Amino acid sequence: MVERIGLVLFFVAAFISSSAQGGTVYKCKGPDGGVVFSDTQCGTDATAVATFGQKKVPDPFWCSQGSAPQSLVDQCLDAWRPGLRDPRAGYADGGLLVTHGRTGKRSIFVDGHARNGFGGFNGILMECDLSGDDAIDQVGTAEWVKLYGAFSRLDIDRTPHDVRVCEK
Repeated sequence: MVERIGLVLFFVAAFISSSAQGGTVYKCKGPDGGVVFSDTQCGTDATAVATFGQKKVPDPFWCSQGSAPQSLVDQCLDAWRPGLRDPRAGYADGGLLVTHGRTGKRSIFVDGHARNGFGGFNGILMECDLSGDDAIDQVGTAEWVKLYGAFSRLDIDRTPHDVRVCEK
């Protein structure tokens, strides 16, 4: 029974991945009376169990507002320090003030460096949210630190930020 459930889940996952560009997954009874999943209607009793559209979410982008003042770069680095393996060894090489192209939210991107487990340094693009008075938003920034930590543990590379020069 457990093997059959595993096999069914495998086929559902296969259909989901093959249908990612658009389509429907149907469920119906097979010739032996068991459950069958298909990307075509597999009988008169076929029931659509999942539909996958082709809707593309627009990529986020940020508009450059120029170099960030060193005081904000230092504050952003300090907000990230608790999430670093060796907080005292972290350092920054400057930052960029940006505005989200769709929401208008202001942030700072900092070119940071942190010690890795082998004693060397890795580059980190640190992102800090800014509050209305251009101070570091600690709550929003803490969420970025958590997200970066999760990506690191899962060995997932973050997508580079699309920073543009936007018209005002």
